Amino acid sequence: MVLALMMYCVALLIALPLAAAVAYSVPARYQPLAVAGIVCIGLTPSLAPATIAAAIIMPFGLLLAISVLSGAIGELGTLVSTFWNWHLIAFPTTFCATYAMVRIMQRDRRRRESL
Repeated sequence: MVLALMMYCVALLIALPLAAAVAYSVPARYQPLAVAGIVCIGLTPSLAPATIAAAIIMPFGLLLAISVLSGAIGELGTLVSTFWNWHLIAFPTTFCATYAMVRIMQRDRRRRESL
C-alpha cells in the first residue's frame, strides 16, 4: 500500500506540471481536453503483475515511462491486454472525472473574474 502511494506521488509530480504547462499553451476551449488527456495517461490506475501478489495497482504513466526508458514498449501492450477489462473501465472513468473537474474549475475561475 505504501509503495502504491509512493508511485502515485511520483506520477503526480510528473503529470500535474506537464498538464499545467499544456493547459497554458493551448486555447481555452481545448484546455479541458488537453488536461484530461494528460492526466488520464499519467494517473489512470493500472494493474501490473507482481511476484508476490497477483497484481499491484500503479499509475499508467509510471508504467509507460518505465517501458519507454527500458526499451520494452511492446511489453506495455501485453500488460494492457492482460488486464483489458480493468483498463476498459479505468481510462474512460479517469478521463471523464478529470474533464468534469477542469470544466468546473474553468467555470469558477470565469465567475470569480467577472466579480
